[in-house]
Amino acid sequence: MKATLRASLLLFLVVACSTPPTPGADDAARERVRRIAAILDYVAGDYALAVRDGEVIDEAEYEEQSAFLTEARRIGGELAEPGKGALPELDARLVALLESVEAKASVEEVSASARTLRRDLLSAYGVVFAPATPPPADRGAELYAQLCAVCHGAQGAGNGPQAAGLEPPPTNFRDEETMLGLSPVRAFNALTDGIEGTAMISYQHLPVQERWALAFHVVGLRHEPDAAARGEAAVRRRGNLPPLARLAEANDEDLLGWLKGQGIEGEEAVDALAFLRRVAAYELGDRPLQQAKDLVRRAELAYAEGDRSAALDAVIAAYLDGFEPVEAVLSAREPALVGETETAFLRLREGIAGGAPASEVNARVEAVQRLLARAEIALEGSAGNQVAFVAALTILLREGVESVLLILLLLGLVRRTGLARDARMVHAGWIGAVAAGAVLWFVAQASLPLAGASRELLEGVIALLAAAVLLYASHFVLARLDAKRRVEAMRRRLEAAGAARRGAILFSLAFMAVFREAFEVVLFLQAILIESPNAGGAVLAGSAAGLGIALIFFLLLRATGRRLKPGLLLTASGLLLCGLAVVLTGKGVRALQEAGVIGATWVGGPRVDWLGLYPSVETLVAQFVVVAAVVAIALWGTRVKKASTESASGAAG
Repeated sequence: MKATLRASLLLFLVVACSTPPTPGADDAARERVRRIAAILDYVAGDYALAVRDGEVIDEAEYEEQSAFLTEARRIGGELAEPGKGALPELDARLVALLESVEAKASVEEVSASARTLRRDLLSAYGVVFAPATPPPADRGAELYAQLCAVCHGAQGAGNGPQAAGLEPPPTNFRDEETMLGLSPVRAFNALTDGIEGTAMISYQHLPVQERWALAFHVVGLRHEPDAAARGEAAVRRRGNLPPLARLAEANDEDLLGWLKGQGIEGEEAVDALAFLRRVAAYELGDRPLQQAKDLVRRAELAYAEGDRSAALDAVIAAYLDGFEPVEAVLSAREPALVGETETAFLRLREGIAGGAPASEVNARVEAVQRLLARAEIALEGSAGNQVAFVAALTILLREGVESVLLILLLLGLVRRTGLARDARMVHAGWIGAVAAGAVLWFVAQASLPLAGASRELLEGVIALLAAAVLLYASHFVLARLDAKRRVEAMRRRLEAAGAARRGAILFSLAFMAVFREAFEVVLFLQAILIESPNAGGAVLAGSAAGLGIALIFFLLLRATGRRLKPGLLLTASGLLLCGLAVVLTGKGVRALQEAGVIGATWVGGPRVDWLGLYPSVETLVAQFVVVAAVVAIALWGTRVKKASTESASGAAG
């Protein structure tokens, strides 16, 4: 009977969805993906009821397995033209799965193949089955008492006042065998569409969040509050909670497997499962990504009410205070997802700021929500010591090398101009920046997360100031194309500026450039520690390794620089300074866009973070202005050299 009910539910879902709502091509594609995923979920969970040890034990169930997989192939053929879909091997993998079923392969083989294909399909199309925000626990209990208890019973045992006259009987939500295979997603689908041939009607008239609240409530009915209280300590002691998307998709058997992977087994696992089902799903609102999803939803509501300013504020806060704190760790796992999410956020802001139609803004909201849900899955649990180590090493190496390059260039500049005494101002600048970074670290320990917009605004201003000073420094280098004249010109300029002004120029250049890197290091390392609170040792080790590699780079570069001719070093230094100015300009404008200070107008093109290259009109125009300034300086230097040469020739004649 249980198998018949499950098959009836799935069959109804497939038939009910055969003509999906089509407000757009993307919605139709997602609906087809959902239908295929539902079939694969059914096969993974119920194949064991049809085949055992290579023999069919339920002929009707077995025939349904083959029929549904054939239906999945038909739906997949409508999903995309062969070779052009996000998962072009979908049909071949469905055929292989169907052949395994027809060959009466083992339950382990078929279930694993179906689950893997389902996961890959959902990932490829960016579809996640989960509520956008944690469901309201009290509302789920209220709705169950009003709508469900009359059939399923007050405690969910399937023994309500009207249960006696129903055929088939209502589901017993307290039966362990039944509930091991029932996830909130399956319960949500049943609530949305009803189950044909039973007394279970559709509750599609209920708001989506209320249906989710009811779905989560029924899967928790068989677990006792006392067990949940005992299980909380076991789960929290071993790491972070599963994300809401995982809790929605997983049945009890899946969650027991997850708990085993966390080292929780036996009676302790039973209690921990009770906690995950009765409590955890309702207490995820303080997580950064969950905050981001809540704020994005708030922005959608504000925009619908005509409050564009509030909508913009909510989206900016969602990105800066919800997504950016986990960006460093996510970059170590799925860097492409970081770029997709940032772009989706900026497009959403662009739509709100530009007064786009509500339907378009809603579509962009859903795109952001899907990406945030994918990020939750990618960041599931603690980042782990290995990921934390790699992330910290990468951050320190990148920022350390940038700082080393600039300091070497400045030291080379003062050494080649014969003003070696000014090197102490360069050293004072970078030492002061490191000290300021250390102070910022201790402040951050007490106050992070910093105000998101203020953080990005400060980073953007620092980057642009550093770019301006770099461009000014490049003037010294490119103003003379002849090595001797360039050295003399720089010496004269610095001497004419006076000791105080010259020292201030060198100090500010070293300080601002290095402090910007220290600022990013503090933010990113704090982000890693927020996401992986037990990975402090790995973060420290990764940071030390990154700094060590940067130091080796410094020593090699200094040794190489001493063997270079002054003219070659100055030319290379000038070009690198100009390149850094272009990079910092792109990063600075990007930070101001993220802070909401300036807008973002998108154009086609690649995104290269380490070059500060972002495909928006604002960043590209700013970088073009810097490049134009560099070219103008070079042309001016050529003109000066030509005039000087002509003057020297005339004097000689």
